[in-house]
Amino acid sequence: MAEFLAGLVSSLPSVAAMVVVGGFVFSVVKWYDVRSRQLKKERWTDYTDILSTAWGWKDGDINKPVGAAEQIIAVYRLIEFDEYAFITVAGLERATGGTVSFLQNVRPAIDEVVKIIRTQKAYTRQANRYTPRQ
Repeated sequence: MAEFLAGLVSSLPSVAAMVVVGGFVFSVVKWYDVRSRQLKKERWTDYTDILSTAWGWKDGDINKPVGAAEQIIAVYRLIEFDEYAFITVAGLERATGGTVSFLQNVRPAIDEVVKIIRTQKAYTRQANRYTPRQ
């Protein structure tokens, strides 16, 4: 019994070091997970803000219209969100504007961006995943 206790006492520094290293690794993994979730949420918020601007609403409020130039800029900025390519195309194809300015200025930009997004690999991958099989 004395030999067991002596062996246990002599190995305490290495056990403590393993606990410290294990705790550090767990903390790093936890921090990375929380940070990646936070960045993903921020990216989604940015995407929805830009999408609502592309549709002609400021800050997601239909009562705050934006100009055609700001809409066109927002439409082209949607290209950078390749992880949302499929829903971007679906949303832009359904975008309608009752104004002459929209039809003359914004609609051609939307049509061009939809063509660009449809050529991206991310769109093809998402379309294959979300399109129902027959």
